[in-house]
Amino acid sequence: MKYNNLLEISKIHKPLLIIAGELDDHITPKHSKELYLKANKPKQLVVVKGIGHDYRFKDKEVKLVNKYIIDFLKKYSL
Repeated sequence: MKYNNLLEISKIHKPLLIIAGELDDHITPKHSKELYLKANKPKQLVVVKGIGHDYRFKDKEVKLVNKYIIDFLKKYSL
């Protein structure tokens, strides 16, 4: 925890997507929600049910998270 991300997030002035795993015990959904509240618009918070911090090791969960990312990128033409 080298940086205070609650302070740093206000420096972002681009569309921001925050994805939280409902079961994440490293970066909790509560912390993700705090980041979301401090972030500039446009922003989106997604809490994905049933996944934790290490979702990247499960193909089904990766596909689900990737869908949120792709939809966000399309929405903001990124």
